[in-house]
Amino acid sequence: MTDKIKKLSAKEAECRIKELLELGYFRKVPHVYEQMEKRNYCDLDIIKVLSKGKVKEPPIYDEKFNNWKCRVEGSATEGEKTIVLVAIQNHEELVCITIMDKLEG
Repeated sequence: MTDKIKKLSAKEAECRIKELLELGYFRKVPHVYEQMEKRNYCDLDIIKVLSKGKVKEPPIYDEKFNNWKCRVEGSATEGEKTIVLVAIQNHEELVCITIMDKLEG
């Protein structure tokens, strides 16, 4: 990570995710649709996890894509424990990368 990039804490990422979602600066990559169908999730599941879920670990900066990747853990609409992987792009856009079941362990 370059010296110019300020670290982003888990709490800061969580707040930014909720803010971008509320503002509508949110999009999904094509892979998400495949995973939603495969795992029986819908748009409401993603929205619920992102709006109510928690970022438990600090995001990781990806220099190649100039974004912060992080995992948001929460419950889907029917209560399933779920993880949504997102990227915060230039602090201006939220990009949903995938959705997956959270394996208890």
